[in-house]
Amino acid sequence: MHSSDDLTAWSDDSLRTLVDATAGVAGAVLAAADGELVWPRNASPREVRLSRFAWGLCLLADSALDQTGLAPYKHLVVETANGHLVLMPVEHGHRPRVLAVLTKPDAMLGHVLWTVRRCCDVLRKAQTHTEVAEQIDPGAGSIAFDRAWRD
Repeated sequence: MHSSDDLTAWSDDSLRTLVDATAGVAGAVLAAADGELVWPRNASPREVRLSRFAWGLCLLADSALDQTGLAPYKHLVVETANGHLVLMPVEHGHRPRVLAVLTKPDAMLGHVLWTVRRCCDVLRKAQTHTEVAEQIDPGAGSIAFDRAWRD
């Protein structure tokens, strides 16, 4: 687990809601730019491997799209008979991350993409508010989270 990423309750809740309350979602991981797992905290070996593969796939996609003039990617979807792998960047300054979501075969992909995009937006926004608040007052992260949902 990536020790420098101190995920607060808001990010854990947002990610847990994505997995538990989105129809067709089978699981998710949040990976740091080096492929290290950021979330979930108590990950299985499979989730740790997924975080490393997710970042590698994103690097490959960026390289391929860069060569064609289409970079950067907005999201990457791998479709199989057993479901989908959706990869979406969570850009945030010097600490980029990627959210990898596994779906069931019968998932409504459009709904899943919309929900994953919304989750990434919330994570970006809340992270920005938390960093600004903590620069002013360390420990103010929960206040920043409340503001991120209202803004």
